[in-house]
Amino acid sequence: MSQSTLAELTRLLVVHADEAERLTIRRYLDEAGVRAAIDELGDGQELASRAQGETYDCIILDHAVPGETAIDVLARLRASGVTTPILCVAGLDEELGAALVEAGATDFVPRLDLSPAKLARRLIYIQRLSRAERGARRIQRELEAQRQLLGAVIAQLPTAVAVVNPASHEILFANERALALFARGSLGATPTIEAAAPTAHRALVEAMATRALVRVEELWPCDGRAYRASAAPVLEADGAIVAGVVSLDDVTEMIQARDEAQREARAREMMLAIVSHDLRGPLNAIRVALDALGDDAVAGDERQRTVAMVERSVGRAGRLLDDLLLAHQIEVGTLRVAPVLGSIAAVLQQAARDHELMATRAGVELVVTVAPDVAPIPIDRDRMAQVLDNLIANALRHGVGSKRLELGARRDGEGVAVTVRDHGPGIPPDELGKIFMQDWQGRRARHGGAGLGLAIVRGIARAHGGEVAADNAPGGGAVFTVRLPAGS
Repeated sequence: MSQSTLAELTRLLVVHADEAERLTIRRYLDEAGVRAAIDELGDGQELASRAQGETYDCIILDHAVPGETAIDVLARLRASGVTTPILCVAGLDEELGAALVEAGATDFVPRLDLSPAKLARRLIYIQRLSRAERGARRIQRELEAQRQLLGAVIAQLPTAVAVVNPASHEILFANERALALFARGSLGATPTIEAAAPTAHRALVEAMATRALVRVEELWPCDGRAYRASAAPVLEADGAIVAGVVSLDDVTEMIQARDEAQREARAREMMLAIVSHDLRGPLNAIRVALDALGDDAVAGDERQRTVAMVERSVGRAGRLLDDLLLAHQIEVGTLRVAPVLGSIAAVLQQAARDHELMATRAGVELVVTVAPDVAPIPIDRDRMAQVLDNLIANALRHGVGSKRLELGARRDGEGVAVTVRDHGPGIPPDELGKIFMQDWQGRRARHGGAGLGLAIVRGIARAHGGEVAADNAPGGGAVFTVRLPAGS
């Protein structure tokens, strides 16, 4: 047995009541070529403090300790946190040896079987075992440190992250963000990802099957937010799946930004289309009129009529541009109203006076009826005047054959319902659900115009917290109802 065989074994503590036996152990070690620094104790009373204060490679403990058993000593040592390897010297009783190992001994050797070679072999075995255990504890500490570091990193992530059992789909670990979301689900005593977040579960199932990262495009709604789920398998070196990781990213702002960009793009496209189509008429009329005004032969009444045509065309173009700007504000959500408590009856009366001449020329009687229990409500008078202007103009344009146009207001719950009814042909049933859309081409294609009037009416009504609806009246004709809420 060479000294290099036990090169790492440098310090030993021999605990035995018999000094002769301690000397025997020293002699055996010398004969085996083991060169070590050896300390001795006659009993186990100071053993715990010595073992904790000194670094020993092994403790050789006799089973017959004065005043107590080696099993008691072993229990006390291990309870105090001593991890030093312990070789017990016992009798020939195998049961005693097993009991010593169970109590905390690393190994044991029968007293009568003890020899220099066997003692050295036992120490070599203990040395190797101790080295392996120290390595395992070091690895365990490193893994625990990495786990804690990973947990700390995951805990700080704004993304909800959970580690899932690949077989049962039980949630093994989740950061606070994930726990807050999962609490909204139907979690039982053993929480699973399927119960916590079904969308994330679908991503996990696919990731386990494909052994690859999977992102589910279907969004998961939770607490008014939208989340996109992803999942990936955690693979060992041999390809075995040891866990699954799922994440839920809050994409609410991204979706809102995308929708906003799409609305703005649609609004720009609509404005360009309408401008290119509807401005052509007044601009052509202005161009023709200017050409005519440049002719010296045009004079007197004809010249005045031409100038009047230019003024009307300019006014028409101006109104179209105003409508386009307002429609754009409605489309992108930037329309603002300034409601002030006021009388809707006064707004209706003013609208009737403003359109009286136009209605008279069209042979239409304007009638205003306001129920006596209609109370003042918060309204933006200018915007509501625009609503009535568009509805009246729409009725005069499309209520062909109507001899009567009725403006009214009545109580509607805590709010007010404002109505505009004509007695014309009404609205085709297949168009009732489309007439408030900015990009609807039905009436515009047949009657001309930008087709923005009713879309503007709806936008202003909604800006007030209300709504507008269209229907065909039982006695014939179309009726538009703008419902406005009462103030808070």
